[in-house]
Amino acid sequence: MKKKYSLDYNIERDIDRVAAIRDILDTLDTDPTPTELEQMGSYILYGKDENGLNAVQRGETTDGNKRYGSYKKTDDKLLSLDEILENPMADQQSLRPSNTKQVYTKKKQEIKRPKYDRQGNLVDPGDSDVPGMK
Repeated sequence: MKKKYSLDYNIERDIDRVAAIRDILDTLDTDPTPTELEQMGSYILYGKDENGLNAVQRGETTDGNKRYGSYKKTDDKLLSLDEILENPMADQQSLRPSNTKQVYTKKKQEIKRPKYDRQGNLVDPGDSDVPGMK
């Protein structure tokens, strides 16, 4: 099925792209599908401003269509301090600088050996009284 409109990718400015989308929406006789709306939104999103940068390059939004979405950059995960403090569910005791690594330590289990005195009498059974220990 052929689309009833075409997007002009020669238009670079985001403001001009918004005007082009408005003209397209005015001429359509039916509502666009969600896929078409997403395509129009991406068309506007990647329009450049007066500095030659789009919204993704300016850091205002992240690209949800990344091929490897599980590999997030630290910039994608960072939240502002105001956003954290306004959230009532945030644990403010756990706030720490982002450049420090969390060190997880697992306590090593220590086996206590039985202790005997010089005559060979058992002084401290240690872990020998635990079932299965010899």
